[in-house]
Amino acid sequence: MVRKSLRSVLIGIAILIVAVLRLLSGLVTVRTFISNHKLFGHLCLEPEKYLSAKLSKSELYEIGFNGEKTPDNIGPIQFPKSETRWTIDLWSFGRPISRSNKALVRMWKRELFVVPSFVVDVLLRANGRFKNPPVIDYRFSTLLSSDRYLDHSDAHLQMTEKESKTAETTLREMGLQEGQQFVCLVVREGGEFEALSRNHSVHDFEAAALALAEAGIAVVRMGATNCTPLKLNHDLVFDYANSGKRSELADIYLMANCRFTVSTMSGPDALALAFRRPVLYVDVAHYGLVFSGTRLTTWVPARLIDNATSKKLSLSEVFSTGVGWYWKDSQFADSAITIEKSTPEEITKYVLGMLERSALGKDVEVLMDQSSYQNQMASAMGDLGYLWHGPVVSRLAPRFLAENSKWFLDSKD
Repeated sequence: MVRKSLRSVLIGIAILIVAVLRLLSGLVTVRTFISNHKLFGHLCLEPEKYLSAKLSKSELYEIGFNGEKTPDNIGPIQFPKSETRWTIDLWSFGRPISRSNKALVRMWKRELFVVPSFVVDVLLRANGRFKNPPVIDYRFSTLLSSDRYLDHSDAHLQMTEKESKTAETTLREMGLQEGQQFVCLVVREGGEFEALSRNHSVHDFEAAALALAEAGIAVVRMGATNCTPLKLNHDLVFDYANSGKRSELADIYLMANCRFTVSTMSGPDALALAFRRPVLYVDVAHYGLVFSGTRLTTWVPARLIDNATSKKLSLSEVFSTGVGWYWKDSQFADSAITIEKSTPEEITKYVLGMLERSALGKDVEVLMDQSSYQNQMASAMGDLGYLWHGPVVSRLAPRFLAENSKWFLDSKD
């Protein structure tokens, strides 16, 4: 009873505040941002997208559904623009118990104006009682348009010296030595039913992990504590997920300081992008969901096979048939499309190619020409792809490109 009365009082106060904001609508705009804090990838990139857009003095850009949730209705979402003299942005990260990484939220609080979730809740409840509400309720719809900002600004997330030392102590206890270069491995095993195509067996990556270790590069397997254990026994391969040494700070430190990340597309790789670390995405079936607008992305397409003809679909065919914009596994099944993934031997080649690329640094731009892929990807995605990602600057894994370009890129050579 007391709690209900208190809420009523707060809403009453909020109504007065919103009324004042209406009177000041020509001078000040208030915007609320409610982060999808329960999903780690969203917690990583939603604030980063906002801060990068703010730095470039551009409007935030979202893609969503205009009507029924079908591929034909994917398009830009229009939000009211702030054209007043002052803009106040209020961020909410929900209740602490529901945050996917509390340490990450603490870091974002150093960069954003964060208020308790109940403050935003009562403000929006009051806002909804006005015919022309002055508070802009901004909701993030997707992470994908964040890639257009990543190459044009530095990372906004920063670990303090104390945070870094705490994480380093944890990792020393696990066995990762100071100064040791390492690669993070993110292999998705669980998750929602409609995204199981992003899953892989971690054992398919063991040969690649061993190859990196033999090259003197440590491998740190990320993930939850219930992940399938690695079978490898090597001094430079660490099953961090099952080590008993996991911590929120160590999770962040690893993604922020890795040489690169190998991922099957899951939340932690978004943190690598936020820290501007390169990511190799392996066996992506959802071509339109690739972060193709950033040079941080290198990817290996899953082979999409038309069951009626047993033919592998080229890049242009994937998008001309609409398959390129699928976001649910059932859509592939309904279209009689089989998703064929890489073998452990192929994965090893792609990972070692990524290692070579990271060693080449800036010279990779000249030595590994990707213009044919980038042009065809941009053409295949068309206007929607440009609206979503901006120019295509991602890369295909060089070994995949070398061995599959004739059918994948409709090459006539």
